[in-house]
Amino acid sequence: MTEKAQLTESTWAAIIALLSPAYPDITRNDLQKALDGAKADEKYVTVAEACKILSVSSMTLRRWEHRGKLSGKRLTARKVLYPLSQIRGMLA
Repeated sequence: MTEKAQLTESTWAAIIALLSPAYPDITRNDLQKALDGAKADEKYVTVAEACKILSVSSMTLRRWEHRGKLSGKRLTARKVLYPLSQIRGMLA
């Protein structure tokens, strides 16, 4: 069983402010859903960051996700975060 993230209002506001340039329509509910099943010690990267690390396009990431080679945390229907460990594992 996972534990729900307990953050203060100011922490939520700060997180949303940091993410809003990349994800302008992100909401607290989107973040809460993404955090509810996340591992506490796992680091996540955005699609753009994953693309840069792997030197591939966002379409390639989506294709890999569709084929099961990669799995991400969906914030919204169009917003995804990928576990950094999984991205690094694809480099090996």
